[in-house]
Amino acid sequence: MTQQEFTQRTGLHPIDEKFDTIHEMYMLCSALDKDEFCLDYKAHGDSHIIYGLMGAIEAKTKAYDNIFNAYEAFRNERYNRELALATVLLGKSATYNDPDLEREALQLVSRNTAILIKIKEGYQLTDDDFAYIANNLK
Repeated sequence: MTQQEFTQRTGLHPIDEKFDTIHEMYMLCSALDKDEFCLDYKAHGDSHIIYGLMGAIEAKTKAYDNIFNAYEAFRNERYNRELALATVLLGKSATYNDPDLEREALQLVSRNTAILIKIKEGYQLTDDDFAYIANNLK
């Protein structure tokens, strides 16, 4: 709902910052259509309880976002470490012709990623790699 739609339905003219909060409330009230929301807002919109609840929701959302962002950073760091380790293992596997090292690398990254590493690093592709490419390139 736009600020203009809200004003037309309620006759209220909130400042932009207050309308941002009103719009967040509207988005959280997905069971109400615009008219129902505006009618209820006119009756209860200045409620300290409603704004207190919105503050609590915003605080919990911010805390969740912080946790999610920290988790994503951890996950990306871990993936980068696993990718680096898989690259080393694939290099050693190619140098010593050791399929066990390649199997260990495939525990860290997908076959697709392993093939891309091999191509980038100039390592020889195995029969399994060629079979994977034949079966998955379409």
